[in-house]
Amino acid sequence: MSKRIAGRAKAGSEIGAGKTAATLAAHVAEAERRHILIVLAANSERIAETAAQLGISRKNLWEKMKKHGIRVTDADSLN
Repeated sequence: MSKRIAGRAKAGSEIGAGKTAATLAAHVAEAERRHILIVLAANSERIAETAAQLGISRKNLWEKMKKHGIRVTDADSLN
């Protein structure tokens, strides 16, 4: 790790690891939700094709959709 990165990591720890991690988790969750919606729309809401394009199982896609509150018709709003 470079001194520059190490210095930033140390300064970031003063903010509070929990607060920083929660913010990162929120950004990751929103990015995942948005990407699923985009891929669903591109695949005309077909779950099997969407899961294949994302490289996950259909079951995993359904679980992620449930987690993010995505219904199949939500992808229409992106077009």
